Amino acid sequence: MGEQICTIQKYKCKKCGKVFYTDLSSIVYPNSNITLPVIDCIENLYQIYGARLHKILFDLKKQHNIEISHQSIENILLASNYQFNYQNWTYSGYYLFDSLWVKIKGI
Repeated sequence: MGEQICTIQKYKCKKCGKVFYTDLSSIVYPNSNITLPVIDCIENLYQIYGARLHKILFDLKKQHNIEISHQSIENILLASNYQFNYQNWTYSGYYLFDSLWVKIKGI
């Protein structure tokens, strides 16, 4: 993984002149610059290990040399189909938020 510079093969029909590009749908979503293996890595870190956004950001940079914003990571996680199992959760009275600011009633 990591940042890669690549060129995309394009083909031109000799009869009609139409241009065709290499199909990249197996490695990246349309109009996205984050590949599917990176998205899978982010989802796995979150689902299996329960990693926070900034921990995922740190791990991607250290292990895979990928620089991505925490907002992009959050967008990927919000778009995923992962469902938490809330039935067995208990509350201890101590809460930790992965956020820099928490607003309560607009204050």
